[in-house]
Amino acid sequence: MCRSIAMAKENDEALETQFQKGVKRLYEKGIDKIPNKYILPVQERPNNTSQAEPSETCRENIKLPIIDFAELQGSNRPQVLKSLADACKQYGFFQLVNHGIPKDVIRGMVAGLRGFSSFPTRKDRNIVIRHASSGSIGTSFNQNKDNVFCWRDFLKLMCHPLPDVLPSLAFFSHRFQEAGGYLLKTNQILVSNDEVEGLQIQYKDKWVTVESIPNAFVVNVGDHLEIFSNGKYESVLHRVKVNSTKSRISVASLHTLPFKCMVRPWSKLIDAANPRRYKDTNFATFLDYISTRDPKNKEFLD
Repeated sequence: MCRSIAMAKENDEALETQFQKGVKRLYEKGIDKIPNKYILPVQERPNNTSQAEPSETCRENIKLPIIDFAELQGSNRPQVLKSLADACKQYGFFQLVNHGIPKDVIRGMVAGLRGFSSFPTRKDRNIVIRHASSGSIGTSFNQNKDNVFCWRDFLKLMCHPLPDVLPSLAFFSHRFQEAGGYLLKTNQILVSNDEVEGLQIQYKDKWVTVESIPNAFVVNVGDHLEIFSNGKYESVLHRVKVNSTKSRISVASLHTLPFKCMVRPWSKLIDAANPRRYKDTNFATFLDYISTRDPKNKEFLD
């Protein structure tokens, strides 16, 4: 092998070792070549023009049903509940308005994440994680198994019960204040994004982009609610398309029963016309399974 080829190979290998450190690290390194680990096969790209997924499907926007939480407390409750049920049946998603979470709390959550992402090195981030007791930072879904990584960096925290997961609360708060942010004390709410579009859902066998509403929460049916409803409400595949001009921050709050609590189809939804469709399971089994599988489909429910 000639010296120039060997050097090029070494450079490629050195670049490939950076992908484990996340998208922000790659950007800070000033790369001029996208690592192969971040390049999707043509047929899986959101803008591909194959018959399996025409490019125009990804340019379609969808207005999700809007549920007014305030009206759930009033005389319109029956009508709102019907609208909620219809949204879960038809879309598996809805947008929640008038939820009672102050705007400054939402802004504080996003500011806290921006502050965290501004930490200059991964070492600083790991200091915060260690003091948070139960958390991790990374990229993609499964860094040991994914063939192609996602264009994202994440901070993942267990947030309930709070005293168990933040034993050093004062330190955590101080480091976030240093970064110009706020303590992430609102992790148990579900925040959609910072109003940069990108969320897409599968609707009628097409990928469509969700039109965001300021200060609204995007709520979706999860796998365990599909199981509990015996398939009446569907857990819909969703993804996020990279925005080429703006950074995007999203906060997903996953609410579930305790790890070992069994979830099964509700007995009142099972009869001769609607036989049981799912096995009993729990959240711990779900997490173990998806950590070893491709997240682009619904293998767990299958």
